[in-house]
Amino acid sequence: MSSRHDADFSFNQLCSLLIEVGYTMRKANGSHVTFQQGASFLNLQSSPGGKAKPYQVRLVRQELPNVNLNP
Repeated sequence: MSSRHDADFSFNQLCSLLIEVGYTMRKANGSHVTFQQGASFLNLQSSPGGKAKPYQVRLVRQELPNVNLNP
């Protein structure tokens, strides 16, 4: 959960993590992907090289404690 490796996180890994914790991929439009769980929406976009953008990794990390694992 530390932020030391935010710039090294794979975009595909970040998407997979969200799906594993119960988010649904709502829309994929070009390089933009929207995930939803209940009223929570996360909009992600990959960086060149297939990496997740560090600020988006931070957003996901901040959202994880709020995830409803039993929808």
